[in-house]
Amino acid sequence: MKEHMTEHENPVWSGEQQAARAAVADYEAALDDFLGHGAARTVDLLALQPGERVLDVACGTGAAALRAAAHVRPGGQVTGIDLSPLMIATAGEKARARGLENMSWRTGDMARLDFPDNSFDAVMCVLGLFFAQDMVAQAAELWRVVQPGGRLTVTTLGREWFAPLDSVFTAAVATIAPGTAQDYAPARTSDPAIVADILSAAGIPGVTISSETYNLPLRAPADWWRVVMGTGLRRTVLAMEAEAVARVRAHNEAWIVDNGVAAVELGFIYAVAVK
Repeated sequence: MKEHMTEHENPVWSGEQQAARAAVADYEAALDDFLGHGAARTVDLLALQPGERVLDVACGTGAAALRAAAHVRPGGQVTGIDLSPLMIATAGEKARARGLENMSWRTGDMARLDFPDNSFDAVMCVLGLFFAQDMVAQAAELWRVVQPGGRLTVTTLGREWFAPLDSVFTAAVATIAPGTAQDYAPARTSDPAIVADILSAAGIPGVTISSETYNLPLRAPADWWRVVMGTGLRRTVLAMEAEAVARVRAHNEAWIVDNGVAAVELGFIYAVAVK
């Protein structure tokens, strides 16, 4: 029996990661605003200093890592790791475009980090924990590579997932293409108490948890569909026939216009611990 599954064998990872790989442009368009906000807050909570070594686990296209790299100059180094080679390649291109030379990127599995114990001054995992098959083991692995006196920050999504349009999308799918809705991985960690329990079970003491709700502006109704196609909601779209997709999208965009929706709510949960 295998002790570890690959990306395509892991039912939690595969849907989210394959969706992102299929359309990195959609991912970037949808996530730059809201993930940028969560990433910036995560970096702020780490209180990074020049010269520090930072690890960003499940770094995606670098939303948090790129910000961290600017904080630890001069002398500091940021390493980003992600399971998707395409995400890593995109992150590297963005770093080069910004002239950030204090960064390195690795394609790898966050469940088994290829670093010695106590390797980093700061470790962050932004919207990544809920992808882990075993979230307690994953949290322990993150904690393992934090050096004594170092910090860990884990950021997840809260109960507010693009409200009110999440429920509009779900209702439209249930009516137009019943049975096609797919599980949304962030639901696994959408409660601060759940996050606290996971980190406690991983042996991480003294965790401070805070929550916030962020309003994500919609410049036009089509922005909502970029969010759908650039997040795990895309999995539901891929499960539908093309005609059903067109009907759901038309319904959602008409609802936005009819109800004057100019923004959606997105909740974040931040967990911080000092080793």
